[in-house]
Amino acid sequence: MQEYITKAIVLNVRKRGEQDKEISFFSERLGKLRAVLVSGHKITSKFSPHCDVLDYVTLRAVYKNRHTVTDIIAEKKYAPTFSPITMRRVFLLAHFLDKNLPDEAPDDDLWRKIIHDFERGDILFSEYLSHLGYGGTHATCAGCGTQSLWAFSFAGQEFLCKTCSSNVPENALLLL
Repeated sequence: MQEYITKAIVLNVRKRGEQDKEISFFSERLGKLRAVLVSGHKITSKFSPHCDVLDYVTLRAVYKNRHTVTDIIAEKKYAPTFSPITMRRVFLLAHFLDKNLPDEAPDDDLWRKIIHDFERGDILFSEYLSHLGYGGTHATCAGCGTQSLWAFSFAGQEFLCKTCSSNVPENALLLL
């Protein structure tokens, strides 16, 4: 059994079974990891209030066949600090990172960028896309081929112009 203690940002929370939660973190030491919060859906759960999306937490987890949260404390809740427009962008970024980052691949530069941008309250998707290998410098719209890019579809992993992006659900687009 291995124990890990690290700072992390909560990217996603899912129901797992009747009483448990699966939480996706982006951590300083381990990169993205998924850990089970045993009895996280119970009203008496002491850890569940510390596991909201966008919480900056100190996490202690053990690994034995799977990662399990053994202790967690929210250091800062970022969600209330953002404006409504920035909040939407940050939730989309968290969803994008949860879906596209490999598990347990630490990335110090990305960690520092996320913390810096969350503190500043400004998210530029183009910088995150470039960091993850989706730079749009020479990209064209996947629908019509124009160079005026408006959004990135993380479902199709392609750049789109304003016209072509109107055919994609809004919650599947990162506006550039």
